[in-house]
Amino acid sequence: MHRRTTILLLAVALLPLLGACRGRGGGGATAAGATTPVSRLSELLRRGAQPGELTLAERAEVERLVTGLLPKLAGPLAGYEWRVAYDDLPVGDFVSVDLLQGSGEAAPRAIWFHLVWRGALTAAERQAWGAQLGRFPARGVPGHHLFVRAGGVELRAVAEAPPFRDDSRLRDLVGRFDLDALARL
Repeated sequence: MHRRTTILLLAVALLPLLGACRGRGGGGATAAGATTPVSRLSELLRRGAQPGELTLAERAEVERLVTGLLPKLAGPLAGYEWRVAYDDLPVGDFVSVDLLQGSGEAAPRAIWFHLVWRGALTAAERQAWGAQLGRFPARGVPGHHLFVRAGGVELRAVAEAPPFRDDSRLRDLVGRFDLDALARL
């Protein structure tokens, strides 16, 4: 009986260590399964803002996670398509998001977006963000581009197609992103 108790106590003591080792092993798949999609995307975008590169699998993971935050392609967006690509730079990676007018790589862009990790908006920067989109600081040129700060993330939208050069339509579309989730990154 004494030997079984000792083994049981030893096993209970080793469980946290085994869990920590398992989380470090096999790369992103285990780490991704252990966190929420928002916290995982936050981790990857923050790392992308630093020197170095994400792995191809991590870049694909960012693209998949960002796709979940995009407006649905229904109603006024029916017939459009999203194209999402992670742009890995030496420092300051960003996610390119294109709203395409139709399907396929050759389809023209209606709007292009960049999703960039910036960190907290400083007091000095706040003056440049004099407009609002809902509760989020914004700036831009009406009917041309709209930049929104949601937490540590900046979402930049630039209209290319004439229908989206209408300021209310551009603001409506940017407001359909899951800005609350972006603010939690």
